[in-house]
Amino acid sequence: MRDSSIDTQWAEAAEREARAINTPVQDHAEGRTISIDSMISDYAITEADVKDIKETQFIYKRMIPRGHLIAIVGLPGSGKTTIMEFVCSKIEGNALYITADISAGDVPEARRRAIKGGYKLLCPDIKIGKSMDDIMADLAVLSRSDADLTDTVIVIDTLKKITEVIAKNKSANIYKMLRALTGRGATVICLGHCNKYPDSDGWPIYEGTSDLRSDFDELALLHAHKGDYGMVTSSLYWEAEGLPWAKARSFVESLSWSIDVEDGRLVTEENEWSDTVALSKEKREAMHTADVIREVHALLTLKGPLKQSDILQQLNGVHGERIIKRVLKRQQGKAWEIDKGEHNAQIHTAIAEASLPAPKVKLWGSK
Repeated sequence: MRDSSIDTQWAEAAEREARAINTPVQDHAEGRTISIDSMISDYAITEADVKDIKETQFIYKRMIPRGHLIAIVGLPGSGKTTIMEFVCSKIEGNALYITADISAGDVPEARRRAIKGGYKLLCPDIKIGKSMDDIMADLAVLSRSDADLTDTVIVIDTLKKITEVIAKNKSANIYKMLRALTGRGATVICLGHCNKYPDSDGWPIYEGTSDLRSDFDELALLHAHKGDYGMVTSSLYWEAEGLPWAKARSFVESLSWSIDVEDGRLVTEENEWSDTVALSKEKREAMHTADVIREVHALLTLKGPLKQSDILQQLNGVHGERIIKRVLKRQQGKAWEIDKGEHNAQIHTAIAEASLPAPKVKLWGSK
């Protein structure tokens, strides 16, 4: 049988705890009292607070949630500026494209694109007596005001121009200010860079501290694959595409665009997403394999039939052993014939009329 005295003790303990929690605490510095009840009264969201707030909407596809703080990063040449200018041209409302990542000679053409696209190009460094510091100070004032920025989209190209992204103490205040702008209803999109070297799985790594991921609502990678004839495909990567550090607080979707560099960087929305990371990897491997095929064939043509061990020795330090062995096997009957010699050694003989891959040429856009 349950002891009723224990129930009584528990009830008394709960009552004491409730009284302790709600006991007002004196804040001598501010001259006021604080309690849980007063905090609820001051900060609990009411119907009046939310009546003018719009539910989360997307202002471009399912990529840009209204009122969010978004970072899109990529390697140089990934199409960040080109794609974001295109996105701005599709956005309804007041789109401000703030850039300090542009040379003076490119400003006239950038301005023509902005006029055609219907967004405003802001280049503070081009204006006499102005700088990015000035425009960031103006944004800070707006962030502390009661201005309604619901229909305003602010693009900052790039984060590196407004803060030291690898300095946690310096970037924290900037991120806090940008967050405050979204509190006024603004949508803020920041473009950033990736580190030079990828992670162990080949993924680019965003440049910056962990705050970039924790303080932003969305963090995505824009990656480009440079194809033939000046065509570039740029794709957005989220967590669903396998990107380990991506972040999204909304139900975003992956997108791809094609950029025709030979036609004024004309951008076209693709109907299907393309895995540009995989495409670029395949192209690099194909080019590497082509080099090995030509070099092995030239070696066999010059020195005559050779054993596999001799070929590996000749190309040691130029190509890895694994790729040489793979090429030797796969090109049998195409670039060379393989016969058995003494002690079952594989003897490779060049096929004189073999159709070899074209010499590697400099990729469009490579440095």
